Amino acid sequence: MNSLTEVVVAIEGAYDILKYLKEKYYIIVATNGPKIATKEKLSKIKCLNFVNEVLSADMFGYMKPKKEFFVAIQNLLKNYNNEEYLIVGDSLKSDVGFAMNCGFDSCWFNKNNEKLMEQYQPTMVINKLEALKKIL
Repeated sequence: MNSLTEVVVAIEGAYDILKYLKEKYYIIVATNGPKIATKEKLSKIKCLNFVNEVLSADMFGYMKPKKEFFVAIQNLLKNYNNEEYLIVGDSLKSDVGFAMNCGFDSCWFNKNNEKLMEQYQPTMVINKLEALKKIL
């Protein structure tokens, strides 16, 4: 577990965009990684205080892109409907696939300018985090 958090480098613009979004949105980090490691990483880059919830596969027994992962989140939070969710992530399979399986919008953070695979259809694509300010 310790090695998962030894070297942590924030993505350019992560602090600024999370600070901006925190004022307007409820931010959930939904991860397949261990919750404790994710929280430690966010803490090391001084972003943990911008996140409302860290929810992980180890809490629920399901991994993204399975819909059961989202059902567990819904059961935990209860006050949100699908139209209020936007999944922002860098993985086509885990993040965009997760949004597609659950029926809500997704924003693919394509930081490496990868080719979009046909089976995945993100609602929007960005390659810099600050682009979220313009689309939200």
